[in-house]
Amino acid sequence: MLDMGKRRKVQCESCGSIFNNDFQKKHENALHGGKRVKIKVPGAPANPFVASVGSNMKLNLLENVNSELEFKTNVLVEKNDVSTVASVNMDDVSLDVSNGQHINLLENANLKYLPSITTESVNSKTNNLTDSVVNSEVNSELEFKTNVLVEKNDVSTVASVNMDESENSKTNNLTDSVLNCAGQFRYLFDYIKLCKPIIHNFEEAEVLNAYKIVVEIKEAIDNIIKISNSVLEKCNDVTAQLESQSGDVSEVEVIDSVVEHDPGKRTKIISDSQRQYLIMLGPHQPKLNVYPRTEKYSFRYSWFEEFPHLEYSIVKDAAFCYVCYLFPCGAGREKSENNWTVIGVKNWRKMKGNGKNNVGKLKKHFSSETHKAALYEFCHFMNKNNHIDIMLDKNKRQKIIQEERDHAFHTEVICILLDVAKTLGRQSLAFRGHANDENGNFKQIIYLISRHCPLLKEWLDSSRFRPYHTNYMSPKSQNEFINILGSSIKSNISKKVNDARQFAVMADTTPDLSHKDILSVVVRFVNDKGKPEERLLEVREIVDKTGKGMANEILETLRTNNLDLQNLVFQSYDFANNMSGQFNGAQQKISEAIGRKIPYIPCKAHRINTFIEHACDSSLIISDLFSIVQELYVFFSSSTRRYGPLLNKLNEIENSLKLRNLSQTRWTARAEALKSVWTSYPIIIDALDNIVEEKKIDKNTKNTAFSLTKKLVSVDFVVSLMFMKNIMYKLKLLTECLESAELNITDATLFISSTLKSLDIINSDSENMNNLIQSAVVFLKKYDVDAEKEFSVRHRRRIAPKKLDINRSNAFEFSFHSFYRKEFKMVLDKLNGLIKDHLEKSINDIKPLYSLFKPPFSKELLTETLIQDAIQFLPNNIEIDILTLLCELEVLYDQCLNKSTMSDLAIVSHELKTALPLANLLCRLSCTAPVTVAGNERSFSKLKMVKNYLRTTQEDCRLNNLMLLSSEKDLVDKMSLNEMAQKWATLKKRRILIN
Repeated sequence: MLDMGKRRKVQCESCGSIFNNDFQKKHENALHGGKRVKIKVPGAPANPFVASVGSNMKLNLLENVNSELEFKTNVLVEKNDVSTVASVNMDDVSLDVSNGQHINLLENANLKYLPSITTESVNSKTNNLTDSVVNSEVNSELEFKTNVLVEKNDVSTVASVNMDESENSKTNNLTDSVLNCAGQFRYLFDYIKLCKPIIHNFEEAEVLNAYKIVVEIKEAIDNIIKISNSVLEKCNDVTAQLESQSGDVSEVEVIDSVVEHDPGKRTKIISDSQRQYLIMLGPHQPKLNVYPRTEKYSFRYSWFEEFPHLEYSIVKDAAFCYVCYLFPCGAGREKSENNWTVIGVKNWRKMKGNGKNNVGKLKKHFSSETHKAALYEFCHFMNKNNHIDIMLDKNKRQKIIQEERDHAFHTEVICILLDVAKTLGRQSLAFRGHANDENGNFKQIIYLISRHCPLLKEWLDSSRFRPYHTNYMSPKSQNEFINILGSSIKSNISKKVNDARQFAVMADTTPDLSHKDILSVVVRFVNDKGKPEERLLEVREIVDKTGKGMANEILETLRTNNLDLQNLVFQSYDFANNMSGQFNGAQQKISEAIGRKIPYIPCKAHRINTFIEHACDSSLIISDLFSIVQELYVFFSSSTRRYGPLLNKLNEIENSLKLRNLSQTRWTARAEALKSVWTSYPIIIDALDNIVEEKKIDKNTKNTAFSLTKKLVSVDFVVSLMFMKNIMYKLKLLTECLESAELNITDATLFISSTLKSLDIINSDSENMNNLIQSAVVFLKKYDVDAEKEFSVRHRRRIAPKKLDINRSNAFEFSFHSFYRKEFKMVLDKLNGLIKDHLEKSINDIKPLYSLFKPPFSKELLTETLIQDAIQFLPNNIEIDILTLLCELEVLYDQCLNKSTMSDLAIVSHELKTALPLANLLCRLSCTAPVTVAGNERSFSKLKMVKNYLRTTQEDCRLNNLMLLSSEKDLVDKMSLNEMAQKWATLKKRRILIN
């Protein structure tokens, strides 16, 4: 029977209507013709403890059991001293307790930590129930789940609040893990349902594409395996937690009975499930028209408002304390009385007190230490059991499982969106269209994937049901993805540089298509594997290109990326005055800003390219050679009518090369241009002759073609071409070698020295020069050109007037061979002289390091003075003992007797870094020194793709992030999309939640 003393919501069992209990009579008259109907509390179970009966059962370990049941099982085992709860979620199970059949709900379940339940244990607690009640209640409950509540015997013993805090967190974590497993499993189940179109296409397709079907099935299975592995991993974690708790569970007892709401009818609380049920009902506070009187005094309803935890028993006409009844025992309640928990307070005199110093019974109890202790434990119990309430509440559990499924679904979708952004950035592709974002690459790739990925199709189709139709495909969301990916790359690079403890900086500028000067900053360091790396740190617009302005921008870039300027050990730029100036150059201003000398190493590739230009300008015929090559390229490439026939002929001949432009920035372009002309020389001559003979071509074009033909078959051009193509290719190989990021300064110096020796040999070998000139004479005979006769016309002897030279008859006359040898030597002398001067200066700048690590590695060269000079290159925050370093270097040299390069020594040093840490530190310093600024030049090549003429309006931050994604492909490929998704979720408050 329901207590009618207090107004509450009730539900009619006949029609399901919900109304206040004091309107029952009106409801019966209105809907049931005055017929008496049964009512109940909405949502309250008929008997919440029927699934929790049983006693004196032990925990059984069920191992090696087949998981043949086609239903889900959720297990929750708590380790604390209050209760151990196991929740089994079962479908399609039927029981008949009344017939006495043996029941083992977990016989076939693949569980390890659940008690086995027999009919005897159930019948011992349910003999007083009728068969019909048992069957109806059990069947209704088992349609969705069966909950088995397992508790320890001594449930009344409660540990202190401080000791239970750790147990509380463990219980909450375990509950979250169980719910997360269920949500992930729900997500897996939904994904499998999304694979139904694959079977449908296989069955309904008129023309079966076997390959497509197999690929789709394989991709679906791969995704299912991936999700299954994730679910299995989480389940293993929960199992491990349960195993860690099973050692403390010895004997468990299932003891529960129906708890009356009226405190006068209640028995002693013996389980947490009974406490939870009473907490759900709240204090028993009936509102009666008239309360019974005793000696002219009675209970007053107004006391409930002043003392919310006060209860009243209609049966006993007595007052009770709700909190003290829930928690009668424990710390601070040793002197508690039974009047407020068992017997009840029946004497209504002096309940409120009389006078200031005469405190009433109510105030005295509700301010007592025993009540406070019970109140503390009540609060702790509520916090601890919030998660248990969720496990016991079917609706809450279903909601949380759905939320976990949605979280997994959202995480997967965000990972796909991030992956698309990552791929577009990696390949330097545009994200959005010029006017309509719907036609942009990002959205169109998403639509393409959605046609083959049911997961993404569901995301797009369900967007209209989400708040604000969120799909995170807008331009703002795309920029967020780009920013997260770029920031991650930048943070990764900064971490690597700081871990290396020493780094070098390289910088260069270039104009972009929006007419801005862009500064590219690259850092060089030695990674944890002992290999030198060059990484793009940032690109930014620069306005002040003076030495001070460049230095400020470089230092600001380093500070912005959280790099320690004290770890800067080298700097390298081109040889422009604003960078290399001794007093006002950027290299000097950076040294002044840091407070110590930072060695400046000019870009070797830039310098060699400049030396080639100066050397070629020293000879008129060599300078004309490059002019003719450029004129030839412009003539053919400026007209499709001229270039088409030439290209067709080049394609017909094997190993022929297309004409190349003399690039002003690419250092190897000149060698390639000369090689293409020499390889395709006959075809070019035939193409020019055809243009001259073609009647439909205009006169100016014919004249230009005729002039070019004369120049190409001239002796000066052919001799110069045959000589310079060899020289240029030697320097091309050197430049390509210097552009390698892994090359160290010592080996680079040796390569330059080796090339210089090769040029000296060519310069001193007159016989080979004569043979080359003679081969040019033979070659020109194929085109009916008399080389010596033409030479005598072009370079005839010119006698000076007598007023200038009275002995003009004695003037030296160059012969055919001597003239060209003189031209060749002028070029080589100039080139060799410039390279030697630069090489000597470069060696002097790093002489201590060069002397230490120049092969062959001899211990006789090691001196304390040399080592003292070498360690001056290290950052000031690194202190090294010279004698210890000397000893380690001697041991390192003994291990490298058969090594021929500094790179080989660095590998050995890294392998022995634990034994020889100081020697390895010095080797890393030498490898940190930059050779060229090729890394900056490579970033400029990426800049032309990232910021092309259709993408000139993008902001600097977005440009910088896209440049990092395009330049650092190896770091992009190693990104964890799940980590990026977590960063995206924490960036700001989102309208969806992810795991």
